[in-house]
This record gives sequence, structure tokens and C-alpha cells, in this order.
Amino acid sequence: MASSGTDEGDVKEEAGNLSSAMTILQALEYIGGDRSRRLSDIVLHLGRPKSTVLRLLDTLVRAGFVKRIAPGEYGVTIKLWRLGTHALDGRMLESLILPAIKKMTIDTGESGLYAIYENGFSVFVEKVDSPQPVAASVAIGARAPAFATATGKSMLAFQTPDEIERVLRSATVCTKYTITDYDKLQRQLAEVRSKRIAFSFGEWREDIAGAAAPVFDRHDQIVGAIGISCPRGRVEQRLKSLGEIVRSAAIELSGAFGASGAPGRSR
Repeated sequence: MASSGTDEGDVKEEAGNLSSAMTILQALEYIGGDRSRRLSDIVLHLGRPKSTVLRLLDTLVRAGFVKRIAPGEYGVTIKLWRLGTHALDGRMLESLILPAIKKMTIDTGESGLYAIYENGFSVFVEKVDSPQPVAASVAIGARAPAFATATGKSMLAFQTPDEIERVLRSATVCTKYTITDYDKLQRQLAEVRSKRIAFSFGEWREDIAGAAAPVFDRHDQIVGAIGISCPRGRVEQRLKSLGEIVRSAAIELSGAFGASGAPGRSR
């Protein structure tokens, strides 16, 4: 009987530990979804008592995964990015992706970037800032909603129909230029599949425009997007011509990855 009681206690302890681990992961994912998060929003998102969340955040701060941006405001650290880079081939970033971004930045004069798709978001994993005095850039490791960004649209267009449906149905307003109309977004994605280029005009950040194109691997599967981020006022009239440079960069990079001549059929 004593042994049974001990076993039951072990099971409860293990369940509690798993629950705590899941809460920590949920907290990291939520905090990392933006530049910073307020404590009140974290508490609301996790659905845990404020005292519990404060202890959790204190643990994450001491472990170096989270930092205090301001009183009652938190953000993730570069430590998470360093761990995340192990999910990518570092040699590929160094030997193929970064040179492609650098060339595109020189050819366009705008900030170049490379992103991967993750659960409805565009995650920026490499960048080269524009040499111009006024430039639009993103932080490496930052995430942006796929329906509202050029990189996101260029990757979302080649996801499964169910994933596209899920993301478009949950589209929310980011700026006054954000497109949330389901049918209009579907038409945009269809055009991306046809023309292999996507644009955004202030849809995620009001003062930023972008052009991006999908990148495919040797299996003709979408693996990322290469694009430019620009001050909207400077490029709005010529962004589509700059997009031709971006599309050429994506075709060249896809070829380096071993893609065939006509990749990216929607699955």
C-alpha cells in the first residue's frame, strides 16, 4: 500500500513538472512573438496567477532567455536565437543565403532579408541593412504575420490549403493598410503562386513596404523567402520594378539549393 502511495505521488509530481515546462514554453513563444510584452498581457495569455507568472519570468531572466525591457515589460534575448540557428544549416546561411542577400541589397539599395515560415509567421533569420541613411530593417529572430508581409505571403502561398485557410481566417488588423478580407487575400496568394513575387505596402508596419519571392529546395518544396524591406514613401512607385530584382535573386538562390525550373506547386 505504501508503494502505491509513493507511485501516485511520483505521477502527480511528474504531471506538475510537465505542466510547468509547457507553461514556460508557451511564455517563451508568446514573448518572442513581438519586440516586448507587458506583464499584464503575459498573465492574460497564460491564464495563470500573476504571482506564478512573475516567478516563471524571474526564472527565465536568471537563465538568460528573457530580459526586462522596462518595468513590467519583457522581451526575449539573443540566447533563443542562438539555439534556433541549430535548426538551420549554418554553412548554408554563410555560403549561399548571405551572399544572395548582399548582392540583392547592392542591386536595390534597400535592406535585404531572408525568412522562414513558422506557424503562420514569417521569421527573419538573416539580413543585410541598406547603405542609405534612411533604411527599413527588421531584427534577426523577429516574427511577423504571414498574411501582412511580403516574405510571409510568398511562403504562405505554398502551404497546404488547410494552413492557408487557418491563417487567412485569423487575419487581424495591424495597420490601416492591413488586408483582412479573406477573398482578397486568397487572390493575392494565387497571384504569388503564378508570378512568384509578393508585395506589402504598410500592412504590417505602416511606414514599411516590401517585396519578396519564394525560395525552393531540390525537392521543389518551399524553404524560405528572400526579400527587401524599404521605407514606403521612398519606394512605393517603383517597388514592383525592384521586385524583379528580388524575384531573380530567389530564382538564383533556389537553383543553388537544387530546385528545378518550375518549383512550388501548391500541395
